[in-house]
Amino acid sequence: MTVECRATLPDRRGYNILVASDSKRSGAHWELFTMAGTGDSRAMSGCGIHVYAANRSMKDRFFYDADGELLIVPQLGRLHLFTEMGQLVVEPQEIAVIPRGVRFRVELPDVKAEGGGLEGARGYVCENHGAPFRLPDLGPIGSNWEMGAGIAYVSAQAGMEVVLLDTSLEAAGKGKDYSGKLLAKGMQRGKVTQEQADALLARIRPTTDYADLAGCDLVVEAVFEQRDIKADVTARAEAVIGKGTVFASNTSTLPITGLAQASKRPAMFVGIHFFSPVDRMPLVEIIVGKKTSKEALARALDYVGQLKKTPIVVNDSRGFYTSRVIGTITNEGMAMLAEGIEPALIENAARMAGFPVGPLAVSDEVTLELQWKITRQTEQDLGARFVKSVGYDVLKTMVGLGRLGRRQGGGFYDYPADGPKHLWAGLKQHWQASAEQPPVEEVMKRFLFIEALESARCFEEGVISHPADADLGSILGIGYPAWTGGALSYIDTFGVPEFVAECQRLSRRYGPRFKPTRSLKKMAAAGQRFYPLPTADSAA
Repeated sequence: MTVECRATLPDRRGYNILVASDSKRSGAHWELFTMAGTGDSRAMSGCGIHVYAANRSMKDRFFYDADGELLIVPQLGRLHLFTEMGQLVVEPQEIAVIPRGVRFRVELPDVKAEGGGLEGARGYVCENHGAPFRLPDLGPIGSNWEMGAGIAYVSAQAGMEVVLLDTSLEAAGKGKDYSGKLLAKGMQRGKVTQEQADALLARIRPTTDYADLAGCDLVVEAVFEQRDIKADVTARAEAVIGKGTVFASNTSTLPITGLAQASKRPAMFVGIHFFSPVDRMPLVEIIVGKKTSKEALARALDYVGQLKKTPIVVNDSRGFYTSRVIGTITNEGMAMLAEGIEPALIENAARMAGFPVGPLAVSDEVTLELQWKITRQTEQDLGARFVKSVGYDVLKTMVGLGRLGRRQGGGFYDYPADGPKHLWAGLKQHWQASAEQPPVEEVMKRFLFIEALESARCFEEGVISHPADADLGSILGIGYPAWTGGALSYIDTFGVPEFVAECQRLSRRYGPRFKPTRSLKKMAAAGQRFYPLPTADSAA
């Protein structure tokens, strides 16, 4: 087993290119994400090379051979490759070939660092573990809920064999019927043939027997947001799945580390948070718990790549990133309702700001029932540390009135069968509108600021590692206005000092939830941004 240099790429198909990305905190680095020669987006299993202090123009390419060899193609200059067998200098015209199982480190001595960092870009010690993981079998649990059924559909659409498990065959069958309805719409539009629809449906097998999960490579739990139910499902699934099977929870808020306590194999436990409707939403949030292994993370990335969706990886916390941020705008909408702001003004101001729908409509889509269950579970978990949100009382009232959301017949809106949805007339009986209404610009600003501020908190707390993840997640996952460039880009565009000053004004007017974070105040004082502007030296 030797490391060697070659003049040309081997004449074999199946290369994946490891794409360089740029973090303003840590310099350019190579992520786990790769792009296959076929155009499929997937992740490299178990082999990530992170190179710090390199410049933004880095174009060195790392290919991954279908036979398990890692091929390194330097383009910026010489590459120093260190292995247990010694050092190898790879010239720009050469290709380094690393066999499977070889540990290595790379340095780019000719690349100058930015910001006074290292003179050469250095890499972590890594190991070539072999070809990217392909997921042949998937086991979603919880099909009667639209989320579980949607996961089954997109997985079968990607060519996977799907075991769809629920508490009854009727419920599991309804989950499969969900795929049938989507396919019927596709055939009406001429996008799907009958043969393709039949083949996809044949890959989905409804069941009530946990033993049918035994051959699955990944199990995705998509049951209700209640810790005891999830713990029971975890235990029953782990009793039959293999040691190498990854167990993923589709929870939107409950910390993965806590859920993994019900697992006997927490290293293979990960969070995979889809967004509804699954077949249309492009983002998937992958949550890493304290004991989640790199293998489980890599396989989760492989899976999301096979679905041709865009992943962001976040660290564990209650609500993670997207749910924390979107929760601020739904609560803000309910707080406005309690303040006496007209429901129509609330909804229209959000849309005028660039959000796809208003916060009351978002609550109906998520369902107030689910939001209340999450709130109650959080209250139970935190005990005396639980703090009521500004929308707590409105949410409690709506649930008490039986207004649970769109799927349950109506929430803040009514959904007549013979016409478009409209705001529920009963809202004015419970929350009287004030005689004087705020300017629409003030309402718009509250929505834009509350989500941007929560994104900054997530960045400060380490929930997200890169500003780009926040921007990508906010636009693709929760509908933050695309014109802003994302939640953190909005702060940069507004101006960090100006944003901090406006947050202070909003906090005096509406409460401490608008107080700027400590990091934001430090950034404002130091003239810093989330995305530093290019200097004359870097432009040159």
